Amino acid sequence: MLNVCFDGGEYGLIRVAMAGEKTNYSYTNMDCGKIHPDGFDEARREWVNKIYSYCSEKEKSKTIKEEHKRFNDIIKTAKREGELRVWRAKNPATMCG
Repeated sequence: MLNVCFDGGEYGLIRVAMAGEKTNYSYTNMDCGKIHPDGFDEARREWVNKIYSYCSEKEKSKTIKEEHKRFNDIIKTAKREGELRVWRAKNPATMCG
């Protein structure tokens, strides 16, 4: 079972509560910008460049690579295991995710 959440705080709480689960992911910032598999890299690069404009190119590149890996991990695991558990809270950021 793949556990997906959209906020780092929720991720931390879920990790503690589900210590025995082997797969947990935090997808912070996936509630913003495009996340469709077609054009994901380009869309996220555009979003990261806009939101993290104060960061160095090296930092932005690292963020883009990390988001790409996390997103691909979701897709691969969902295809392999056939199901996801999406955790959400009743706050605007998580609801959008």
